Amino acid sequence: MRLKILISFISFFLIGLFLFGFIDLNVNREYSSSELYIPVHDSITICRNGLNKPISDNQSTFDTINISGLPIPSTIMMVEVTLDTIIHTWDADLEIILWKGSVLDTLVRDRGGSGQNFIGTNLTDTAIVSIANGVAPFTGYYRAEYPLSIFNGIDPSGDWILDIYDDAPGDQGVLQSWCITIHYEGPSGIVNQSSTPKEYSLSQNNPNPFNPITNIKFDIPEEGFVSLKVYDVVGKEVATLVNEVKPAGSYIVKFDGSNLSNGVYYYKMQTGDFFEVRKMVLIK
Repeated sequence: MRLKILISFISFFLIGLFLFGFIDLNVNREYSSSELYIPVHDSITICRNGLNKPISDNQSTFDTINISGLPIPSTIMMVEVTLDTIIHTWDADLEIILWKGSVLDTLVRDRGGSGQNFIGTNLTDTAIVSIANGVAPFTGYYRAEYPLSIFNGIDPSGDWILDIYDDAPGDQGVLQSWCITIHYEGPSGIVNQSSTPKEYSLSQNNPNPFNPITNIKFDIPEEGFVSLKVYDVVGKEVATLVNEVKPAGSYIVKFDGSNLSNGVYYYKMQTGDFFEVRKMVLIK
């Protein structure tokens, strides 16, 4: 028993030394490196309030949010929907769908039983609780019926249509307000072109938790060789994001965890005498 404890302690000690730069293990990379580029990462939230659109039996109620004025080209990183206020006397009658062109996602399908209303219902892929396990009135953060990541990678501009279908007679309601938040990437470019960073830094990835794409920002005040790698919880390398000489500046690197399992990962940056490790969480 003592021998097992000692072996476990030594293993965790070596992993810690590796992550913080004292040991450089030669491990085989299982995940191809992400493309290095420098996008503009931003988000936009648009709400439709005071609608008072009736939700009638065996009919669909539609409402549209138009998104325009974003940089061209832009691509979606993550979509979040807030059903701010839907009043209905029998939530399980409702199927709620979000449309973007030919792409659709079922947000809610016949959930909540005889409960009433959706009040401040935030649907996001990073939520812990599924809408299937929620209780009416649905308030708080939930994962939608199906992942909103189906919209990732497409152009965010244009019409987003909320479709609420009441599939049973006897209970009716009203759509009062809803919102959509789009996290997107704009055209590539150098961040903070007007000034050179004064010190080395590695920022927390954004978003975090993420599914499956996140951005990692780092600053280097002078030209040098930069290594930025991702590791799993046992210290095994799963991605190399940067491994080359970079001019002084601020950079953002996209990391795509599509081929990885849910869990905790660490990313480590090293350049010259500077190194730093941060933790991120992948939730699918």
